[in-house]
Amino acid sequence: MYMKKQQTNALILSFLVMVIFGFLFPPSVTYGQSLLSPFGGKITTMIPCTCSSGYQINIAIPYKHAGFYLYLPGITKLYKRNLVYPTAWILGKYSSGGVCAITLPPPAVCGSLPITKGTITYIGTSF
Repeated sequence: MYMKKQQTNALILSFLVMVIFGFLFPPSVTYGQSLLSPFGGKITTMIPCTCSSGYQINIAIPYKHAGFYLYLPGITKLYKRNLVYPTAWILGKYSSGGVCAITLPPPAVCGSLPITKGTITYIGTSF
């Protein structure tokens, strides 16, 4: 009986310690957020990835989001006008990584274009 009381007390004490630490050190706000980063800007160029799927999109304005992104038609979710073209303004989220391979001059081998930002997960476009 004495052992059972000690086990019960230890269990209650452990629970109380966890509750106190939970209040003193709550999870950070970013704990449950996804690994997607927001971006937006004006598309200046779109180059088709001829050896792989997708397009390399260059966004130059605004400077904070400037860089090369990978757009994958059919995989990237489109909102609003469903149009992605040079001079369009876009807003969305992207994940890191991505490969855009193009055909290089003879002997017709594949090379890759830089994707400095990542792969676009979803976007909305304007006029």
